[in-house]
Parts: sequence; C-alpha cells; structure tokens
Amino acid sequence: MRYSINWLDAAMGFPRGSVLTRAATIAVWALLPLTGQAQMLEEVLVTAQKRAQSLQDVPISVSAVSGEKLERAGILDFADLSAYVPNFQKADTALGPVLLIRGIGSGVNQSFEQSVVQYADDVALGRAPLARMPFMDFERVEVLRGPQNVLFGKNSIGGALSITTAEPTEAFEGRVSAEYEHDYNQQLYTGVLSGPLTGALAGRLAVRSYSDAGYYDNLTSGNQEPGRDEFSIRGKLRWDFNDAITSTLKAEHAAIEANGTPSEVFLNMPSGTGPLSFLFSGLTYPEIGELLGELTGEDVGSEDGVFNFRRSTNVEESSEIAATNITLRLEGKLGAIDVTGVTAWLEYDTDELCDCDQLGLDVLSITQSEDYQQFSQELRFTSPVGGAFDWIGGAFYQYSDLAFDSFSLVDDNNVLTALGVLGDSLGPAGAELTAIGLGANSQTGRAYDSESEIFAVFAQATWHLSAHARMTIGARYTYEEKTASRVIDSRNTATNDFDLEQSIVVNQLLGIDLQTLGELSATQALGPEYPKGFFSTHNLDQTNSEDAFTPSLVLEWDASDSAMVYGSVASGYKSGGFDARGNREGDFFYDNETVVTYELGAKTRLFDNRAELNAAAFYTDYRDLQVSQFDGEAGFFVGNAPKAVTQGVELDGRVQLSEGLSATLSMAYLDFEFKEYEGSCSRPEFIETGVRQCDYQGRRNIFTPEWSGSLGLAYTRMIASGYSLYAGLDVSYVDEQFVEVTLYEPLQQDAYTRVNAQLGLESDRWSILLIGRNLTDEDITSYISEVTLSGGNPFYAPSYAGFYERPQTVALQFNYWFD
Repeated sequence: MRYSINWLDAAMGFPRGSVLTRAATIAVWALLPLTGQAQMLEEVLVTAQKRAQSLQDVPISVSAVSGEKLERAGILDFADLSAYVPNFQKADTALGPVLLIRGIGSGVNQSFEQSVVQYADDVALGRAPLARMPFMDFERVEVLRGPQNVLFGKNSIGGALSITTAEPTEAFEGRVSAEYEHDYNQQLYTGVLSGPLTGALAGRLAVRSYSDAGYYDNLTSGNQEPGRDEFSIRGKLRWDFNDAITSTLKAEHAAIEANGTPSEVFLNMPSGTGPLSFLFSGLTYPEIGELLGELTGEDVGSEDGVFNFRRSTNVEESSEIAATNITLRLEGKLGAIDVTGVTAWLEYDTDELCDCDQLGLDVLSITQSEDYQQFSQELRFTSPVGGAFDWIGGAFYQYSDLAFDSFSLVDDNNVLTALGVLGDSLGPAGAELTAIGLGANSQTGRAYDSESEIFAVFAQATWHLSAHARMTIGARYTYEEKTASRVIDSRNTATNDFDLEQSIVVNQLLGIDLQTLGELSATQALGPEYPKGFFSTHNLDQTNSEDAFTPSLVLEWDASDSAMVYGSVASGYKSGGFDARGNREGDFFYDNETVVTYELGAKTRLFDNRAELNAAAFYTDYRDLQVSQFDGEAGFFVGNAPKAVTQGVELDGRVQLSEGLSATLSMAYLDFEFKEYEGSCSRPEFIETGVRQCDYQGRRNIFTPEWSGSLGLAYTRMIASGYSLYAGLDVSYVDEQFVEVTLYEPLQQDAYTRVNAQLGLESDRWSILLIGRNLTDEDITSYISEVTLSGGNPFYAPSYAGFYERPQTVALQFNYWFD
C-alpha cells in the first residue's frame, strides 16, 4: 500500500516530507507535561568507547536496547531490532543477510567483510551469515552509527553493532521462558541458569530452541515454507583470581536449519523478441513454466504474479548454518592502568540449495557452501579517568580462512532436455531448440579460497581542556594481506569430462566469461551477445597487501549541567579484496573504500532527568564504495562506486511521563546520493536501450529510506499486591526505498507503518504476555531480485521475485524466574 502522507505528517497536518513536521513533533514531545510524581529516568550505561559510560556522555550517535526490552518486545534478531532503531536495517536477500547503517552496507558477496560489523563481547563477527544468529540472553545491544575504525576497527566503516551478553551473577538465579504462536506454529523455549560454583568461580548457562512451520504455501510441493529449526547454547565461566585479575571463558554454539525461502514471483513481463520467440512470444515467465510443464508432463503449480504468500518450486530448498565461538577474556591491573586481553576462535559452515529458476520444474538449481575459521587477539590498555588526561590504546591481530564452493546443476531430467527433443522433432526449424538441449546434464562449479592476516595498533586520548571542554584525538594503523583464488569449471555430469559444445551453451546461459577459442562460432540460439565460442575454465590466484591510517578528532563542550554538544570528524577504511561470485575473469580484484564523516551532535537531559533528547547531524563522503552488481544473467559481481555522499539528521529521546508510564521516540532523515557511479541497468532498461551500464549519478542507493522513525510507549501499573499490568506499544515508520540492486523504479518498497504491541500480567516470579508483531499486517519486501535466467537466454521474459517479511502474528509468552 502506498501512502500519500506519512504517519507523522498526518498527525501534525503538514505536507508529506515537511521538516516542520519533524521539528514540531519533537517539540511537542519534549514539552509534554510531566507530573510531579514522575520518576527520574534510569541511567543507560554503554561501552561504545571501550569503557563503561553513561549514554549521555558519549559523543557518538548511538542507540542502546536493553535485554529487558528485547525480551518484552519479542525481539528475536537484527531484523526485529531494525524496527526500533532508525537508520539501521537488516535485509534478507537471495544470497544472504545484509546489515546497513545510514544506508551503508556491504551487499551480497561471499568475499565481502561487512561494512557494519557485529562485535559480541569485543570479538568481531564480520561475516554476513553470522547476522542470521538469533538473540539469546543479551544484556544489551548498542547500535553505533558512522565509522568506528579507531577503537573497533575491522572494516566497521558504516558503523558497529556492539553486543554484550549477560554475565554470571554472584547469587544463584534462573529463568525459563516459553512462547507459542498458532498460525505458523512458532515455538520458542529459553532457559538460563546463573550463579556461583565455588568461592571464586561463577557460571552462566543459556539454552534456546526455536521452531517455525513457515508462512508460505508451496503450490507445487504442498509444503509450508520456510520451515525453520534453531538451537543455541552458551556457557560462561568467570574466575576471580584476586581483586585485580579476572578471567571469563565463553563458549557458544548455534545451528539453524531452514527449508524453503520466503520469496515469490510477483512481477512478470511478456517474452519479447528472441531466438525462441516462435515458442514463447507474449508469454510471461510463469506462463512459460506452465508450457514447459506440459512438454515435460510435470504439474508445476501456478504463479499468479500477485503477492499472496504463495510460491511454486519443485526442488526441496535448504539452508543450514552451524557456528561456534570460544572467547577468553583476561582483565587485570598494571598499576592504575586496566589491561584487557581478548582471545577468540570462531568458525562456521553453511550449506545451501537454491531452486533458483523459481519454477515448479527442473531448469537450474544451485548449491553453495562456506567454511570459515577466524582467530583474533586484542590487547588493550585503559587509563583511569578523573584527571586532566585519559587514554586507551592497544594492538590487534586476526587471521581468517574462507572456502566457498558453488555448483550450478542442469541435470538430465530437465527442461533443456525436453527442448532439445522438441528441436530434433522439428528438423532444421528447431535448430535453436536442439542447441539448447546440449546444456542438459551439466554442472558448472566454482571454488573460491581466501586467507587474510590483519595487524593493527590504535590509540585514543582525551584532554580535559577545562571543566567544561574536552578534545579527543584517536588513530588506528592497519596492515592487511589477502590471498585468494577462484576456479570456474564446467563438466558433463554423466562422464565427468569437459564437453566443448555443452560448455558453450551452459556458460552463455549463465553469463560466465570464457577464454576465447579463435573464430569458433557460438550457438546463435543463445543470442547476439556472445559472438564467439569460449572455453569455460578459468583459474585465478592473486595476493594483495594494503595499509591504512585512520585518524579521528572530537571536540566536546558542556553547555550546562544537563547538556553536552560535540563535533567530530572521523576517517574510515575498508580493505579491498577478491570477488568470489563474479563470472568475469578481468573483474577479480576490487579496490578498498574510504570515508570521511563530519558530525555535530547534542546530548541533553530535561525536566530534572525525567527526559532525554539527543540529536546528531552528519555528512559522510565515501570514495570507491564497494557495491554488488547484477551481471544481467545469473550472478553478481563487485564494483566500486567512485563517489557517494550520505547525510542526514538523527533524533533519539525518552521521557518518564508519569509513574509507570514512559515513552521513547527515534527519528532519522537520510539523504544518499551517488556523485559518480556507473552500475548495471535493470533488465527492462537493457531491453529498451541495449546498454548494460547506466549512469547512477544523483540517484539514491538500495536500502536508503528518506525518513524513518519509531515511537514507543511502556506502561506498568500495580493492580494488586505483588501483581502488575504491563502494556507496550511500538510504532515504526519507514519511507519508500529501493530494495533491488538495479534501482528499477517500479520495484520500490512502498512506505509502511508497522505496529507491535505487548500486553500482560507480571509478578516477582512470573509473567504472561501477549506479543503482537506487525499488527497492521503490512506487506514488507526486504529484497527483490530478477529471477535467474528469466530475462535472458533463452526465455527473454523478465520476472522478479520478492523476499517478504512475516505477516501479522500474535504469540503468547510465559516467563518464570527462580532463585
């Protein structure tokens, strides 16, 4: 549904997009009458600068969500969290999740380190699959906007997500929780035990199990999809050697299995002029599928091109990930200086099977797997505070190894076989079909391996220029060396040998660049784009080393006892790399990206600490921004956008309206613009103009809504001795935005307003809550992509698939605490 005005404008009566609307809303909110009985706000502590500080004392645009809020609101992962934090998004795509802050993220490519990096207990989790890990027993999550390269490093050029897991407690305590949702049979069970084990040793154990039948109906298989099973376990041991030395050992494992994907074909264009126009002309891609189903005798289901949570695929798609992390944290004293060492081992593996043709019959399926290991060591020294000068500094090392394999399978029981047989029966008139039949019984494999070593040193120092003014200077020096190889090879699955004619057909279908074999003519059935024959195998192996110096400067001034203003300039750097998914031999290496961000902000306390209002305005200049581009056939490749600018304003606030009633408000304005960049044209544009590269100058990027915001209310009232009523309401708004990489205008996600709510009864020992998610039942598309092969050879019928978020759900949650 497309809104002509958004929820804030409607409420205030101003035209859509009016800045006055936002200003008036904030003013009205900030001046809400506060009763004399209202309590003061509890202080929010964060570690955004690697030491515990009040949120109001940190000169960074940061949002913090407590573990209590995560539990009460039913926030299960980063996708849920994004509804509560403007200018932060998590998008699930066909190739994996993407995290973005202020419109900056890393796109979809296995070679990417994320531009928005997770840090769990000070350990970098920079790989995209790890963004799928569920939330369990967190103390808080901090969203740090803008480059965080000095203290966090590891490519956090867009921002950082700092996760603090719950610590062992001094007294024994525990909790069990169960949650059930009826429509899609969602079941969530959590258990936590914590307390002392001996005089100096304390432990904590958390276990989580989740299952979900899925919210899509597969018309071909009859299954409900995507079915999902998750299991997580974390153990922590804290040993206090003495008053000065503490060690914490954390071991955790998580496994996720899913069947099917939350996507469906919804935008279909009729087949145009092509080599097989006599067979397909005027038919949409799903209609071609039905025709091919008749040729092969298969019941393919029916895609109606309407968004209705129905899909038609015949391959039993699957997605699995298992991850293990072991972290040892040592904390001690060197005189008055705090010394912290963090040693971590991380590994995960993934296996995925995609029915990438999105049809209820065999055309193309793709398997892919990742195997990743990471070792890291950080040593950090932190001075005490309270004097004229305080500082933090240290060194960092990381080694990582990635193996990525992918196979595109066109088996013998396949549409291409049927087309080849039909071509044979037509004689010379069916030559094009006969040629396409050569592609059956083939497999194109891709093997990508990379190793990386990172060495870094960093320091940040704060001078207290006066009782009310401070200056902070920081810098990080990073050296990284990467080695990578990529091999692409085509084989006949029956003979396991290379087949020249088959290779030509399959690789032209997939858009893979091949090595030229003189003047041998390509099969003209596959179009004029490939005028010569090629040989499929390419084998690349390269090494690259880089270093970078990234300084920052912050000025702070206490305008009053309850207001602090700051200005900062920070540089950031993300290393270059080698493209895992590209099909073009010449595009293996992509350059590093750099950024400079300017930020002005204010942190204020109002009404005797009953309210807080924080604001930040930023301007960010990116150079050689790493972007993922669709190659027009069956894959993506990495490129660099020479210049891009993102700028905007962010507001965060909370207020204690009365005893038991509190409110939060967050709002963001984001202006993203490519200043210089040529990217892939959309399929319709390419069909119309014949040009593959389009000028993106002046355009917004994917996942960059102009306006976003959230409003939350929480109310607790004692209704009897030991019993209280709890009610929560969370409303979030996201403006229209592109969710497809070629920025095709008809594929924008419309603006939407999502409503979540909670209602329950609580005591000191137990609580029971109703949790409603997406109560307005908004149609929300997280990502759209062109269906593989639909718009090119041999069908020429562009079709798009959308990845849709879960519709309205209402769950019942029960919690029990014991000690």
